Amino acid sequence: MLSPAMKPDLPGARLRFDRFELDEAEARLTCAGEAASGAMQILPANELERLVRQTFPEKPGFSAEAELGIGPRRQPIVTFVHGGADPFLDRPFEDWLRGAPVFVAAHQLLNRLCRAGALSPGDYAVTHRPSSTVSFH
Repeated sequence: MLSPAMKPDLPGARLRFDRFELDEAEARLTCAGEAASGAMQILPANELERLVRQTFPEKPGFSAEAELGIGPRRQPIVTFVHGGADPFLDRPFEDWLRGAPVFVAAHQLLNRLCRAGALSPGDYAVTHRPSSTVSFH
């Protein structure tokens, strides 16, 4: 099934996907018009990049668009961050920090940022904050 295109209402973008609506201005997630359980924290791509560069000095050129595919025409990445160890994913992440050509998913990266104290556990939506010059079709 194809995901519907994001359709922001500018200013104060509202991103709609499936039955969910993410209001960046109010940092609120709704499902079918009703408030979704738990508070969703919105993490713009530029803030994620800053956190990665600050927390992991091995990645001074980290780009959320290049590494995770977050861009102006993409839907936000929504994930839960628990902050605990994940033995299955820790080794590839360490290899990635050392420069190996390993794919690191957004949830791996955010979880490691949480373990390092840069993020709190919880639900996150990683977005590319649209500007008024960007149009979505």
